[in-house]
Amino acid sequence: MVILARFFFLLLPVTGLAAAPSLDSLVQVYPQADSSAREDIFLSLAQAAAEKPEQTVIATHRIITLAKQHNHLTSQTNLYRILGDAHEVLGNYDSALIYTKQSIALARETNHPSLLAKAYNLLGIIHDVQGSYDRALKSFFNALSIYEEKNDQEGINTEYINIGNIYAYQSENQKAIDYYQKSLNIANTIQDTVGIIMALNNIGSSWQDLQHTDLALEYYQRSIALARQQGNEQDIALPLDGISYILLKQGEYDTALSNARYLLTLAEKYQNINDKIYAYKLLAEVYQARGNNPLAIQNAAKGYTLARQIGAKLELKHLSKLLADLYRKQGNFKNAYTYQSIHLAYQDTLYSLEKRKIINNLELTRSETENEMLKKENELTLAEIEKNEAIIDRQTAYAIAISLVAVLKVGIIIILYRLNLQRKRSNQLLSSQKEEIAKTNSQLTQLNGTLKQHQGQLQAQNEELERSNDIKNKLFSIISHDFRSPLSSLQGVINIMNSQSLSPEEIKQIFDSLSTKVQNTTNMLDNLLKWTRNQMQGIRVDPKHFTVPDMAEEVINSLTILAEKKKVLLHHNISQNVAVYADPEMTRMILRNLISNAIKFTLPGDSVTVEASPTKDQKVVISVTDTGLGISPENMGKLFQLKDHTTYGTANEKGTGLGLILCKDFVEKNGGEIWVESEEGKGSAFYFTLLTQPTYFPETISQNILSASS
Repeated sequence: MVILARFFFLLLPVTGLAAAPSLDSLVQVYPQADSSAREDIFLSLAQAAAEKPEQTVIATHRIITLAKQHNHLTSQTNLYRILGDAHEVLGNYDSALIYTKQSIALARETNHPSLLAKAYNLLGIIHDVQGSYDRALKSFFNALSIYEEKNDQEGINTEYINIGNIYAYQSENQKAIDYYQKSLNIANTIQDTVGIIMALNNIGSSWQDLQHTDLALEYYQRSIALARQQGNEQDIALPLDGISYILLKQGEYDTALSNARYLLTLAEKYQNINDKIYAYKLLAEVYQARGNNPLAIQNAAKGYTLARQIGAKLELKHLSKLLADLYRKQGNFKNAYTYQSIHLAYQDTLYSLEKRKIINNLELTRSETENEMLKKENELTLAEIEKNEAIIDRQTAYAIAISLVAVLKVGIIIILYRLNLQRKRSNQLLSSQKEEIAKTNSQLTQLNGTLKQHQGQLQAQNEELERSNDIKNKLFSIISHDFRSPLSSLQGVINIMNSQSLSPEEIKQIFDSLSTKVQNTTNMLDNLLKWTRNQMQGIRVDPKHFTVPDMAEEVINSLTILAEKKKVLLHHNISQNVAVYADPEMTRMILRNLISNAIKFTLPGDSVTVEASPTKDQKVVISVTDTGLGISPENMGKLFQLKDHTTYGTANEKGTGLGLILCKDFVEKNGGEIWVESEEGKGSAFYFTLLTQPTYFPETISQNILSASS
């Protein structure tokens, strides 16, 4: 579990107050405080927001009223941010957003970059906890730009931590570790102990996600050791949470349970609702591992309720999945389905295509900004060198002119010698600087090339995300549309049978009709499963030499009952010596789908013929021709494409087109082509080619099924 980086302040004494002032005393002293004392008050309030958020909200509202009476705009800017921080700790995210945005508006109005950066950081934290990772990343980049302009190392360190968190949530753990390592380097340089603790914990969390348990434990233990050395209980919580999950995985249930109870005690002590959620989730998973399902559900439900209360979407995603698994194990499938649906909804919300695009674009913008800054630095350096060259040239010319008039030959020679020596040194320095500029420009050119390559990769990633999302939507559409009807029919038959009001003849008639529907649905499901496996995992092509007429005879025999039922004649006209080099199972599936489709769109008395003939270029053209209904020009354009398109055969058989898509994919994986010729009312002919020798057989099978229909 990663730690969000805020600004952590020591509680400093306020003028006229004790070393640890009460919140009431801060309110009382504010009207008489000068600007320096007011800063101390803000530091004390910021510390109290993390430890006593409810009391801090009350005290801060009272001080805001006083600040408005004295027209202290800078004070109001600080106080609104502190209110936002306290409400964020309490989980009141709507209020936290309102006050943080008020702080941002005032910081802009008063032109106060430091306060604006702190407010942007808090805004990013609020969006982060709510799962709005694109908005969070934008806010963190805004804060980072301000800190970089001011060379504020503490601020830069804070944003590196938070930006790393966003990439960790997106499972880009290596990129997250890069940012955490930058943060750790800065924290060590400026001796920021809290920053070191956070960076160590977050690096450990990322290594844990990458399944490097030993590395994760090393960083967690370093983080806890430093937190204990500083006497900071709250900073122990999250690395201890990460260690507990490792112990849980290793079967150390008692130690993990003890840690979970301690973490819950800490969260209640400091009124930290986020840490409560983490503790309840850990307790639930420990009890689940120990086989205590009731206690696991009880603790997971408590965590879920708190996460729902504050809108913590990432934890809602995890806890709803946990509850779904627990209820499924208990046999309560209704609740399991409810929580599984919630989990999927939050999964889509947190990891949507649009959010991934925005994050990619923000990253590109950041890279381009850094590139532009480097260009400007080079231009300024080059201009300074040219200016120095001009000054040296003028000074040299002036000195030579004076020397010719004012001194003797010996003096002139000495002066010229010294000037020439000085000029050589200057030229050597300038030459060295020019070489450095040339080297930097070369690096800049390489950086530009890397940026363009990275941009291309991100663009390809966005396109792949769009394609995957499109496949998912189309697949769900087919499943919901084309499997609902036969299942509803089956349910209806069951209800009618239960009523016991039908005669034997009516029952037979209903079962004949239902048998056809179930057979059609089974074929459609078989095609869908084969196509889905082909998309998700890929299918290994195992080509062999075999004769076409034997396979055609085998497929025709398997479909004879279906053809006789519709009174359709099946036969093949293929010479015994026609052979191909292809995957037999794929070829069998191609023929079965094409012949089944032909039967589906024929009438009694029609025929379906399979033929094959060799070509001159070591191929065999196989055709499946029928004398049935034919295909309209409109439907011809929809063949071989995954679209929400349903057709019905002459006996009301339903089809989705998946069979033809599967045929096209299998034909192309075997190095062939597939096409169709048809005229409405005069039948159709589907043709495909297969190779006869392995010479030109495809070496890879990585092509995507949708490439032909895009």
